[in-house]
Amino acid sequence: MKRGILLPAGGAKGAFQAGAIYGLNEQGIKFQVISGTSVGAVNGYCLYKNALDAMKMIWMNMNEKTSEKIVKSDSKVRDNRQAIGILKAFADASPTADKFFTNYIEVQGGRVQHKIDELGSKSAEEQLQGIKYSSLLPNIQSETGEEYMMKFMESVKKGEYDGFKLDGSLVHPVLWEPFIEERVDEIYCITCSEELEIPEEILDCYTREQIIIVSPQNEFQKGDTFNFSKEACRKRFEEGLNLFRQAK
Repeated sequence: MKRGILLPAGGAKGAFQAGAIYGLNEQGIKFQVISGTSVGAVNGYCLYKNALDAMKMIWMNMNEKTSEKIVKSDSKVRDNRQAIGILKAFADASPTADKFFTNYIEVQGGRVQHKIDELGSKSAEEQLQGIKYSSLLPNIQSETGEEYMMKFMESVKKGEYDGFKLDGSLVHPVLWEPFIEERVDEIYCITCSEELEIPEEILDCYTREQIIIVSPQNEFQKGDTFNFSKEACRKRFEEGLNLFRQAK
């Protein structure tokens, strides 16, 4: 059976996603097509390179210093070099899937353009660059997601982000599109959001029975996206993992 896995954006909520990936692997479920955005691209890369123990270690040992470094920066973007540096350790590992898609936005002339990358055909260095772009957020202080996007788009119109390649979740947090051309028998979607809509163009290609939505039993709370505390990440990882251990 040919399977695909869809890994949406979600920041620190990606710990749940990582736990679910680990649990699926324990059950022997393999994927031929991976599609990930932002933290989903980071987790997807670990899956693509069969580095799931490293992925588990990252999320189970997250600490406040890591959180501070991710969230606070005086530059135009939130620093993701530490995460990319960890992924570099297994950049030369053999892939476990046929295709690996990520997305990002490119800013030029005060406008954003959505881009989709198939990283499987690229060099190890280009793959890491693709993960960097897909998970690189603008450094904008805000109280809500709506305020964040409003401030970002204002900065874009002023030309402040011209030439930047940034996190795909800014315009497209769930990358369904690859599964239109890359047909699979089942799509596992490990969502970091309580609200997930399946696009009509996907339902034109697949039945709902072919799309398996994996979501947390406990609802995420406000502020969870940037709560990278060790306790919170461990709890979310274990919840994702236990969904499949309990199903055995």
